Amino acid sequence: MMTSPFPGMDPYLEQSSLWGQVHYDLMGQIRSYLLQKLAPHYYVGVEQTTYLSIMPPHNAPIGRPDIFIANDPNGTAVATKVKTSSTGIMIKPKQVEIPQPIVERQHRYLIVRHIETQELITVIEIVSPANKIGLIKRKLYEDKCLQILNSLTHFVEIDLLRVGERLLVTTEEASDYRILVSQAHKRPQADIYPFNLPDIIPDIAIPLREPDESIPLPLNQILHAMYIERRYDLIINYDKPVSPKLSDENQVWATKLTERG
Repeated sequence: MMTSPFPGMDPYLEQSSLWGQVHYDLMGQIRSYLLQKLAPHYYVGVEQTTYLSIMPPHNAPIGRPDIFIANDPNGTAVATKVKTSSTGIMIKPKQVEIPQPIVERQHRYLIVRHIETQELITVIEIVSPANKIGLIKRKLYEDKCLQILNSLTHFVEIDLLRVGERLLVTTEEASDYRILVSQAHKRPQADIYPFNLPDIIPDIAIPLREPDESIPLPLNQILHAMYIERRYDLIINYDKPVSPKLSDENQVWATKLTERG
């Protein structure tokens, strides 16, 4: 049984073909850990938001069409805008792909509730690529986060992805990864933990209902235990390039870690 060769975040876990499983497993591991620490006064659960999404054509860029075809009341296709050449001859249409049917998607996150009052105390988000890249999904995610930040609920955002732009707040210090902890009674101030690929993932404190003290979350320990328990060594090939691509400096460092004797 092999452990991850990386001391902190394993960049091979970020690959699009694997991240869905990593996201699911990590959420379960964090939930199990917190349940043991917070029972019987708090309950840690998984909640989900369901939304509809249009799946774009394969590899198609998102943009504004030059020609829009619609049906008139009689059901006949008409062009609302048609380009013509200088001679007045209509340009022949080109074949294009249109978006696929609307599909239903789920967005899952962790919540901490007080048992006696059933009050929602803390929301814990593990960021996915769609939250950072897709324009519509990013907007939906940010709107939801802003609702939480405008409430009396604590908010924790765990971003273990190098892809995409950072969410919610920006900092002068660039980093590969980061964790945001926003305690309701301290807003608009919040704690941010920026860290890079060679670093160990920092422990963070999950805020609870006052006067209860925050509970430490050893995220690095949890992630590496998950790697072993879920046997990620069976499905990761460290001989292949990682995606997203590493910086030259990090690639040299990672190659040394993953070399097999």
